[in-house]
Amino acid sequence: FGNGGIDILPSSGSLTIMLANSLTLVRRFLKLALLSCSHELPLLLALALLLHFSWNCNL
Repeated sequence: FGNGGIDILPSSGSLTIMLANSLTLVRRFLKLALLSCSHELPLLLALALLLHFSWNCNL
């Protein structure tokens, strides 16, 4: 490798892209959740929050 090591953390540019992609996925997911029946909505919202926080912790 040119810099004598392996970059573990992605560049800020790719982090921005990752963040934008995750926000798009969350928005799409919430739209689907709102369209689904109200009985499943709390479960879907809990899942969305869980995924969101686990993604933030891994960052």
